[in-house]
Amino acid sequence: MDNIFKENYRKYRNLNLVVLPCPRNSKGPVVKGWNKNPPPANYPQWERQNANDNLWVRLDSILVLDPDHPEAERSVQSLALPECPLSVSGNKSIHRWFRNPNGLKPLKVTTHDGDEAWLEVRTGSQGMVVPPSIHPETGKPYEWVVSPWEFQEKTGIAFPEFPIEIYEKIKAFQDGPEMSRGESPPPKMEPVQEDSSLRFLDVPKYLAHYGIRFKNKQDGTRTIYALEQCLFAENHTTKDVKGDSSIIQGPDGKLGFHCFHNHCAGKTWHDARMAISGTESLRQFFDRGLDSRRESLKDTSSTERRNSGFEAPRTHEFHEEPKPRPEGDPLKSIYSGWAGEFSRIYAEATEPPRSFYFISALTCLGNVISTRVTLESEISPQPRLYTVILGESADDRKSTAIKKTVEFFWETMTEFSVCYGVGSAEGLAERFDQARRLLLVFDEFKSFVSKAKIETSVLLQTVNSLFESNIFESATKKRDITITNAHLSVLAASTVSTYSNLFDAQFLDIGFCNRLFVVKDTGKRRWAVPPKISEEAKAPLKKGLQEILARVKPNAVNVDSQPAPLIELKLTKEAAETFQDWYLKLEQERSQATKRLDTYALRFMILLAINDGKTEVDLETAKKTFSLMEYELRVRNEVDPIDADTKIAAMEEKIRRVLRNGPLILSILKKKTHYERMGIWYFETARRNLETYGEIWFDKKSGLYHLQK
Repeated sequence: MDNIFKENYRKYRNLNLVVLPCPRNSKGPVVKGWNKNPPPANYPQWERQNANDNLWVRLDSILVLDPDHPEAERSVQSLALPECPLSVSGNKSIHRWFRNPNGLKPLKVTTHDGDEAWLEVRTGSQGMVVPPSIHPETGKPYEWVVSPWEFQEKTGIAFPEFPIEIYEKIKAFQDGPEMSRGESPPPKMEPVQEDSSLRFLDVPKYLAHYGIRFKNKQDGTRTIYALEQCLFAENHTTKDVKGDSSIIQGPDGKLGFHCFHNHCAGKTWHDARMAISGTESLRQFFDRGLDSRRESLKDTSSTERRNSGFEAPRTHEFHEEPKPRPEGDPLKSIYSGWAGEFSRIYAEATEPPRSFYFISALTCLGNVISTRVTLESEISPQPRLYTVILGESADDRKSTAIKKTVEFFWETMTEFSVCYGVGSAEGLAERFDQARRLLLVFDEFKSFVSKAKIETSVLLQTVNSLFESNIFESATKKRDITITNAHLSVLAASTVSTYSNLFDAQFLDIGFCNRLFVVKDTGKRRWAVPPKISEEAKAPLKKGLQEILARVKPNAVNVDSQPAPLIELKLTKEAAETFQDWYLKLEQERSQATKRLDTYALRFMILLAINDGKTEVDLETAKKTFSLMEYELRVRNEVDPIDADTKIAAMEEKIRRVLRNGPLILSILKKKTHYERMGIWYFETARRNLETYGEIWFDKKSGLYHLQK
C-alpha cells in the first residue's frame, strides 16, 4: 500500500489530532520533538519525504483501551463500555477510542509473571499507530471497524467520554489480577453420539466439507482445531473481528468448543455442530480405519504418532474452502483493459468503490458498440446492460460513479445519447426517434419503478421487451406506440433496502428483475473535497476509448449508406468448451437467481474482449466472465427483490433469507430484517406464522432461531 501518510494524514488532523509519520518497521514517530508543545508540523516536507510511512497520532486528550491478550479482550467486553470507535491492529488487537477530559493517567496491567503487557490504557503523551498503517511484524493493515467519522455522523461526536468508574475497575486489575485474568474454564467434552461403534470424527474432513477454515495443532493428547472465525461471530460485540475459537478433540474422541468471547460462554460441541451442519448425518465423516488406528495409537508417544503419519504438524496454513468466499474487492480479478484503468483513476480520486466505475463504464461502452459488435452466433447477442448499482446508504456514492462515467463519455464522444428519466412509453419512443442508441439513467431507480406501476402505463412492458429485442409495438384504440431499431441500456442507482422491497408482482411475474445486472459494494469516506482529476490523467483514458471506437466504428455505414455488417467475435475452442461446461452446470443449478445469467455471460464476453483489445473471446475472457457471473449470483441471492404486495409476507421472506445464512438470536434477527421500517407488529406476526407452520424453530438451549431444512 503506497502513500499511506500522504493520502490519510489530513483526515486525522481534521479531528484535531497530532499526526506524524512513522516508519513501517517501528511503532514510534520519525519526527524529533514529537512530545513538545506545539509539536513539529512540517507537513509539506513529510508529504514528499515520508509519503509511504505509517500514521502515528499523539493521544493527548484521547484515551485508547489496548488489550494485548485474548483474556484481556474478554475482560474489556465485560466492562459495559459505551459505544465507541473501534480499530483493529495488524495483529488483531481491538482498540477502543474515547475522550479523556478528566485527565486520567496511563495504566499498564501486566501478566501474572509481570513480563508482558496484558491491558493498557493509553493517553496523554503516548501515541498509537492508526489505520490504514501496516503492522511492522505481521505486515497486515490496521483497520477501522467503526471509524470516528462514522461514529460522529451517528452521534454528533467523534469520541465518547471514557467513564471514570471503568478506569477505577481497570486500576483494580493491577492489585488483583486474578479477578479478571483467571484461566478460562475447560470446554465441556461430549461424545459425537452419531454411532456407538464409531467414536472418532474426522474433524478436518468435516470442517473442510462445510467450508470452515481452520488451523490445527497438537496439545498433549488433544487436537485443537483453531477456527479462522468464530461460528457465533454474529453475536459478538465486535462481530467483524476474528476471534479465538476452536473445536477440541480429546484422545477418546470426545469433542468440545471454546471461544474467548463472553457471548460464547457455555457453547458446546453440540452448539457448534448445529451451527455448521444442523441435524445432517455425520456418518460420512467417520473413518473406521482412522478410528481403529487412533485407538491403537492413543497411548503412544507424540514422536511415535508423528512417525506413524497420524499426528498432524503442530501448525499449518488455513485449509482452503471448497468455494472460497471473496475478500476485499469482489471484482478485483476482473479489472483490466481500458475500463480497468478508467475505474482505477476515478476510484482513487473520488469515494465510490472501483466496481461501481468499472461496471458503469462497461454499461456505457456496451450501449455505444451494441449496433456494431456481437458474437459469431445465430442469436447475435448485443452487449447492452441493464445495470443497477446498490449501496447501503448515500455514503456509498452510487450516483457519483454514474454521473462521472456518463460525463466522461459525453466529453469524449461526439454522439452519446442519454435520457435522465422517462415518464411514459410514448416519451421513450420520442427519444428513439432522435437516436438508435439510448442510455436510460436513473439517479434513484425508485422513480422508474413508480412510473412503471401506473396502471395505464406500458412503460414497464416496453423496457422489459427492449432488453432482448430492438422492437416494441403496442396498439390500442386510443394510441399506437411503435419503436424500431432501438438499442436501450439502463444505468441506475438504489439503496439495498429500497431495491429489495421495491417491486410487486407485475415486475416479478414478467421476469423484469432477472433482466437487471446488480452491482453491490461499499464506498469509503476519504475526501472532504475530492481532488480534481487533471486533463493529463484523463488524456490517456480518452485516447483509449477513442481507439476502441476506431476499431469498432459504431456509426459505420456501407456504400449504400446502410449500417455496415456486424463485427462477429469468435470463441476460441478452449473458450467455447469451457462455456459449454459452465452453461450445462448452470442448468443443473437452476433457480430464480440463475435466470438470464447465461444471457449476461454472452454479453459480458463481448464487452470484456473489446475492452481488452481482443479480436476473439479467448479462455482468459471466458474465465473472467464466469467469475463475474458467480459474483452476480451471490448478489442476487442476497438482495433479490421480495414481492412486497403485503407487509407480513415481505417480512416472512426477509426472515427466511436472513436465517439461510445461519441461526441467530432474536435481537440480531430483528436487526438484520430492519424490523423498525415496518413495525414490531409485522415482525412478530411474521415470526409467529413461520414458527406455527414449521418453517423456523427456536432452540431454547442456545437461544437461536433456525431455518427448518
